[in-house]
Amino acid sequence: MKKMIKSFFIISIIVVVLFLLYQVIVILGIGGFFSLPINEKKMEFLFENDKALLQSITDYFVVLDYEGIYIPNTIENGRMYVHKKVDDIGSDIKITDVEVIENISILRKKGYKVIGRNGNTIYFQRWSNSDNGRGVTYSIDGSTPTLQFLTKLEPLSEPNWYYYEEDYNEWRLRNQQDND
Repeated sequence: MKKMIKSFFIISIIVVVLFLLYQVIVILGIGGFFSLPINEKKMEFLFENDKALLQSITDYFVVLDYEGIYIPNTIENGRMYVHKKVDDIGSDIKITDVEVIENISILRKKGYKVIGRNGNTIYFQRWSNSDNGRGVTYSIDGSTPTLQFLTKLEPLSEPNWYYYEEDYNEWRLRNQQDND
């Protein structure tokens, strides 16, 4: 009987420790430490759910007279970095459309990390780590979107919308092989 109680006690401790470990991993996962990369199928699903929010921000960015726009997850809601030319230093300005500010806030809560414009391309980064980024992108003029370290681009269900992957190391190796 004592062996059975001792065994039950040990098993209970193991179960509690495993449960607590699982909770720590879940909490860290939400914080991004262990988050798994998003894939094309999941991004298509998210795109369908978030399409109106994404389109609202895209419509706002298209009419702005800036070559580049950058809204990182760390910037205060209602502000964005902009520049008119590629070599321009740029500045931090206020977003004038209240609905766009609200939609950016909603997308942030849904896990979008960076929102930006680079020439003909508007992008919404949904997942990233130190060398990679994945998300959805829109081509303003219908040409191929341009992202700095683009390694994969797949069309989504709507015209001019794409799932993208950026991988600095893979991009660097491809460019290195092209230059050899």
